[in-house]
Amino acid sequence: MKLSITAATPFLFSLLVASTTGVVVVSAGGRRRRELKSSKSSHKTIAPECRHFPRIFTEPSVSDIGKPNDVNPLLFVWQNNKLCAGDIQPYGADGLPDAARCRQVGTASGTCTTLVTYSDEEGGECDSVDTWEVWSDVEGDMIGTLISRGIAYKPGDSIVVGGTGCFENAGGTIASRVLYADEDEELEYWQYDLSNVQLQ
Repeated sequence: MKLSITAATPFLFSLLVASTTGVVVVSAGGRRRRELKSSKSSHKTIAPECRHFPRIFTEPSVSDIGKPNDVNPLLFVWQNNKLCAGDIQPYGADGLPDAARCRQVGTASGTCTTLVTYSDEEGGECDSVDTWEVWSDVEGDMIGTLISRGIAYKPGDSIVVGGTGCFENAGGTIASRVLYADEDEELEYWQYDLSNVQLQ
């Protein structure tokens, strides 16, 4: 655009656009006004319902089975095991999960693929992928799924790989340990610490 400047023009107008900063400066007769474009914050506020879920879970291993069989399994699978709130021993005297001990706050499903050195006698390790449906501590409604992966029966934490709902884009780690309610190690249960799970 071409501007014509004449002697009758009392002021010199100039327009400077700084595209890299988002700042527009308009100058007229030595008087300046600065307008800043509004910028959206990239920080996402965590919804209140996403803050209220237990950070300690206990899972009795009641539905776990080996595939193609329990004698020489290539992997273990489980579905809809209860997730109980807190650090508890979930089994009753009859060897079944005791509903009075377990305040259910979700379900656990997953698979664990046996590794090359797997040996049942040595409590062999397997590559575990867990999917949990987590319920609100307040209303009891499902607030999302949380997915993690790690090597079971080996020291070290599982890695949170994401999820849905409140756990979409979640990260961090989950500490776990396996326990037994009997000497024969038939009544297996797991405890999980979610203190290092980071919501986005």
